Amino acid sequence: MKANFTQKKSSTFLKSGLFLMLFLGTSFLYGQNYEPTFSTLLGGRNAEYLTVSTQDRYKSNSAVDENFFYTIGYVESGDLPVSPNGSPKPSNEAYYLAKFDKLTGELVFGTYLGGSGEDHIMCMKVEDGNVYILGRTEDSDDLPVTNGSSYQEGGLDLFIYKFDASGSIAYCTYFGGQMTESYSWESNDQLVRIGDYMDVDNGLVSFVGYTSSIDLPVTNGSVHPFGGSNGSFFTTLDLNGNIDFCTY
Repeated sequence: MKANFTQKKSSTFLKSGLFLMLFLGTSFLYGQNYEPTFSTLLGGRNAEYLTVSTQDRYKSNSAVDENFFYTIGYVESGDLPVSPNGSPKPSNEAYYLAKFDKLTGELVFGTYLGGSGEDHIMCMKVEDGNVYILGRTEDSDDLPVTNGSSYQEGGLDLFIYKFDASGSIAYCTYFGGQMTESYSWESNDQLVRIGDYMDVDNGLVSFVGYTSSIDLPVTNGSVHPFGGSNGSFFTTLDLNGNIDFCTY
């Protein structure tokens, strides 16, 4: 059956001088008859993109649970709606996380995230109303880190956010060593990439990546306690964002 793309609800968030609209209708939530559950417009005075960077390509990053629709995108506008417990735009270019009611299309919360440098979002997961975001930063040293952050400043480092159901930051932490951490690396002029970077199970966040650091915070019982050039790692964070397990 061909879907009827009739807009059921339009947002009033649009501003004059909008350069590019973020049209969530391109990520329709379908009912049993393949009718769109809602479509809405969200935008500011500049450009918004319903994508996240993955180095050599862009991909959509959205999630759905029983009652809500979540999306994160790369934005240039600084006048998108921010919830009372959300964060303002940190730099000229940033990312924006939005949570919508799945049935009505109403915005539940919206918040910017990132630092003053160049950041990239790699993955987003939703579990029990909490939103987990894994990214990497090239030069942001001002992320809103919480207690237990593991950070050794290097060339590239990873970061992990956890937002609660209201959009408040439950924790934010860096992860890295003295060199570079990422999710892909060059080998013989070929880009080698790990497919799915992060998983969440009962609040425990596990992620994998590549590293050239030899000083990651490995834990007792690690499979391989010593790293090397262009090695890989596996890490699990506990409910508070502290390192529960880390191994090369």
